[in-house]
Amino acid sequence: MSKKILVAMSGGVDSTIAAYKLKIQGFDVIGVHFRFWKWRGNDFEYQKELQRLHRLTDQIGIRLIEVDAQETFKTRVIREMFDQIGEGLTPNPCIHCNPKMKFDYLINTAQNEQIDMIATGHYVRAELKNNEFVGLYKAIDLSKDQSYFLCQLNQDILRNCIFPLGVTTKQDNMILARQLGLNFDDKPESQDLCFLSNASYAQFVSEELPEIVVPGEIRDITGKVIGKHHGLPTYTIGQRKGIEIAADKPYYVISKDPRKNVLVVGSKENLKFRSMIISGVNWVSGYSPDHLACKVKIRYRSPDYDCQLVNQDQNNYRVEFSHDIRDITPGQYAVFYQGDELLGGGMIQTVEN
Repeated sequence: MSKKILVAMSGGVDSTIAAYKLKIQGFDVIGVHFRFWKWRGNDFEYQKELQRLHRLTDQIGIRLIEVDAQETFKTRVIREMFDQIGEGLTPNPCIHCNPKMKFDYLINTAQNEQIDMIATGHYVRAELKNNEFVGLYKAIDLSKDQSYFLCQLNQDILRNCIFPLGVTTKQDNMILARQLGLNFDDKPESQDLCFLSNASYAQFVSEELPEIVVPGEIRDITGKVIGKHHGLPTYTIGQRKGIEIAADKPYYVISKDPRKNVLVVGSKENLKFRSMIISGVNWVSGYSPDHLACKVKIRYRSPDYDCQLVNQDQNNYRVEFSHDIRDITPGQYAVFYQGDELLGGGMIQTVEN
């Protein structure tokens, strides 16, 4: 009897091909689509999305389960995101969504349906390490690698999880989709903030959080008032455009002070830092080091930087660099690697020179 596996399906090429690959490997594949909350979403758009999904699952010959998770998404992801914005942080809700929504719902749905395994279309590799725990590794297609977004996963999740696309390339999967007659022309590539559809982040925050998106002072690093900003949440660290201050040299956003509603700007040199404090670090293996030399990404598309980690207390770490690093943004995630292996990650709280 074939082993059952539950595959999270968004309706895009990656999750569909992941489901297809598992089927031809001999699994009894069941797809599940979670209806997460979308800003200004409506039932008509969702029904069109469902029709696409049913067409795709019929083509590859699997059945589809639908789960409404809108209210939980608002509670676990959006509300936490709003709290972080109010603290002057630049949040990364996708990293929160994975353990708290996608994988939690996958595991619970699988248990309810008496299904053995779970799978997703993430580009990442999972391998048993030292016969002891499951390690996560960068995908072989580094241009699509999504290990960064899975830094909060743990062994309870990974022991029964498969990532069929980790050893494939996006190009090969697109070719396979065309060979199978699967049409994705009406499904755009997934974006980071899936709940925004085609709206901008600035528009979303301005309309949903008018009480904190209010004008205030722009100051240089000496404290001198040099202009007015349009609302702190609409600016990001390192931003150059949109500051709207006439000067001989360009200004960049250096930091935000939500208590005083002040935007601090300076030169490119002021964006360079030697260390940062990381909170809530999750270690994929379950083992927490006191000291560690490794690589770190400070955002999804950043290079891998050499660093030294020193435990401060519990899951909080000080991360030190051998040279200045630009554009470190509180609220984003620092994700740690040794070679291709994902070690874990936590939220950037503060930066220091």
